[in-house]
Amino acid sequence: MNISRQRAIQGALAALAIPRAVSAQAALPTVKVGTQPAEFTADIMYGIQEGFFQKAGVAIDLQYLTNGNITSEAILAGSVDIGLNDTLGVAQAHVRGVDLVFLSPAAAFATPWPTGFVTLPEANIRDAKDFNNKTIGTRGLRSAPNMMASAWIDNNGGDSKTIKWVEIVSTTAIAAIRAHRIDGVLIGEPYFTQAKEEGLHITLLDHNPPSNNWMVNGWAARRSWADANPDLVRRFTTGMRDANHWANTHEAATYPIVAAYTKIPEDVVVKMMPHPWIETLTPSLVQPVIDVCAKYGVLSRNFPAAEILYTAH
Repeated sequence: MNISRQRAIQGALAALAIPRAVSAQAALPTVKVGTQPAEFTADIMYGIQEGFFQKAGVAIDLQYLTNGNITSEAILAGSVDIGLNDTLGVAQAHVRGVDLVFLSPAAAFATPWPTGFVTLPEANIRDAKDFNNKTIGTRGLRSAPNMMASAWIDNNGGDSKTIKWVEIVSTTAIAAIRAHRIDGVLIGEPYFTQAKEEGLHITLLDHNPPSNNWMVNGWAARRSWADANPDLVRRFTTGMRDANHWANTHEAATYPIVAAYTKIPEDVVVKMMPHPWIETLTPSLVQPVIDVCAKYGVLSRNFPAAEILYTAH
C-alpha cells in the first residue's frame, strides 16, 4: 500500500473513531477494531455494552469505517487490529495470497434468510423461473448474497444467466420498482420490512436454497498479527463468543442497542427478520459461500474453508 493511501486511511480512522471504552477498562489491553454501523455488525456493540469484553479482559477501541474494502486495507496497514469483513471478501483476499483470516464469526443467514426478492404484486413474479429475463436490482453485482440468490434461482427451475442484474442503492430500490425502472430487487433489512409494510410482493429464498445456514461476515485480522498476539486473540474471541450467545438468547434486549447503533427506529428494528449470531467459527458455515462463489466465477478457485479460519499454533 502506498504511503498516501495509508495516511488517508489513518486520517479517516482518526476522524471517525468513537471514544475509547469506558475508563474502567483503561488498565486493560486494547484492541483496535474497525466496523460499519449496521444491524449485521451489532454483535460488537453487544459485547461492549453488556460487558463481555471487559469480563474477557480486553478493551475495544471501536472505529467506524465505510465498507469492507476499506476495513481490509486498514487491517493490512495496521491502522486497526481486527475488522468486520464479509465472507466473500476474506475468501477473495485469500486466493490473491493476502494475509487475512477470520478470528471470530458474526452474523449468519439461516432459513428463511432475512433477505429476498421484492416485486410489484401485479407483476406476478412468484417462482424462480418468473425472474428469467427480468431486470433485478442488487446492492452488489458480485456479492455473496447476489451469488447465493443466483444459486437459489437455478436450484428452483430458473436461469440466473438470463437476468439483467443492475446495481442499485437500497434506499432508492422501492421507488425504482414502483417507477418500473426495474422489475424487482434483491434486498435485505430494514428495507425488506419496509417493502412488506408497503404491500409489495416478497419472494423468500427458503425453498431449496444453496445453503440453509451460512456465515455472512466475521471478525478478521492478519494471520501474522494473530500469531504475534495470542492472548489478545483469546480475549477478543471469548468476548465475541459470549456476546453472540447473549444475542441469540436475549433477542428483545438487542433492539435498543441496534437502534442506537444504526439509527434505525426501534419500532422498525422490532419488525425486522432476525438472524442467528454464530458462536463458534465453523468451516461448514463458510464453505457454502466459497463453493457458490467459485461456481459462479466470483472466486477464481475453490478451497477448503479451514484455510481462512484462524487456529492458534
